[in-house]
Amino acid sequence: MWIACAPVWRLVLAVVIGTRDQTGADVRRARVAQVTEDAMPWCTSDQLPADRHALLHPDGAWYQPPRPGRRGAYPPPRRRPPPRLRSAQVVKRRAGRHLVAVSTRVVCGTPEAVAASLAHAPVSCTVNTSVVERDNRTQRPRHRRFTRRTHGCSKDLPWVETHRWWSVASDHLV
Repeated sequence: MWIACAPVWRLVLAVVIGTRDQTGADVRRARVAQVTEDAMPWCTSDQLPADRHALLHPDGAWYQPPRPGRRGAYPPPRRRPPPRLRSAQVVKRRAGRHLVAVSTRVVCGTPEAVAASLAHAPVSCTVNTSVVERDNRTQRPRHRRFTRRTHGCSKDLPWVETHRWWSVASDHLV
């Protein structure tokens, strides 16, 4: 499940149910762009590689990297993040099932720019994914489809997503 939240209001902006691959990340970014002003100046995520590509897909500018030498083919064109985009990842290191260490890694922008964005953030002064994790912790006991190690399952993903949106709506409106 892919979730995008606005941490100031603890508002769920987008939910995508499915495999955690590049397609899911792109769909989540497109849904966030539909409900926001289409600009994402600050983003934190876990350590999935699909997040960087999903951020650069709508906002990145194409550029041609230089050839490494005088001979050979040019490298393929790549996307460069816009200068105002700031993104960091929470990197969790585990030993078996136990969490050993938590660190951060800057994905887009400079460490100084990310630190300045965090200093002005109204919610938290650290890079974290606590809003999404709290939402997941709230939803798991409520829905048998999201509990772990159970016989409750859904055969159709659209029904799972509909059920999840119904829960989000009831949380935000009730």
